[in-house]
Amino acid sequence: MEVQSRERQFVEEVALYFERTGQAAMLGRVVGWLLICEPQVQSLSDIADGIGVSKASVSTMTRMLVVLQLIERVAVPGRRGAWFRLRADAWAELTERKLLSMLDFARVLHHGLDLLDGASPERRANLEKLVRMYDLLAVEFEALGSRLREQLNGAP
Repeated sequence: MEVQSRERQFVEEVALYFERTGQAAMLGRVVGWLLICEPQVQSLSDIADGIGVSKASVSTMTRMLVVLQLIERVAVPGRRGAWFRLRADAWAELTERKLLSMLDFARVLHHGLDLLDGASPERRANLEKLVRMYDLLAVEFEALGSRLREQLNGAP
């Protein structure tokens, strides 16, 4: 398989992953391309050519990815137009935001348990099980977050 077709295959794999997680496949294509492209800073035309889609589609997706803080728009000296690259810490920040979101939900669940204080065990059963799950996840995610930060910051 030639290099270009292997690159396109990877881009499509990322697109399918994004689609499975409820995102637009085109969003995944842009991310997939930016993960493997050379140079790492790409114009709208470069991205469109790389993934074989219209510049208008890429423009829409790059705006969304900037809002999601996965990519950033950069200036290229002597060149006009929009240029983009992946943000250096985007994946770590995205993961941390997801973890914090889960911890927020755990707090909401605990409020629900407080609300049901004194209620029958049957009424509390589902919520208690969910709270136990989220409490365990909170402990594990905190440990994982610490290990990730150490690893990403170059600790052995």
